[in-house]
Amino acid sequence: SSLDKVMIYMSENYTLPNLTVSDVAKECGISNNELSKIIKESTEMTFPQYLNYLRIEEAKRLLMTTEYKTIAEVGYTVGFNSPSNFIRVFKNLENMSPKAFTGD
Repeated sequence: SSLDKVMIYMSENYTLPNLTVSDVAKECGISNNELSKIIKESTEMTFPQYLNYLRIEEAKRLLMTTEYKTIAEVGYTVGFNSPSNFIRVFKNLENMSPKAFTGD
């Protein structure tokens, strides 16, 4: 189904820093509007919210390991274009900074 295609594609490609609604819609063979509607209906989030959600969930997983070197590195790894944007989105979703999340 389109929903499956969208969810699989998003879960495999959310780390691409410049991923857009158009990219995902084109890849899944549907319109931008249809894509937005599918995501909204299945997640109750907009496309950017869902994309950030996927990225922050992975960031939390990475932050729980000790393999990362810096907070910035984690942000880039999960697809954010800048450390400041990563930290802002993280705080917005988790009500704490990535640094606080790690317990440092």
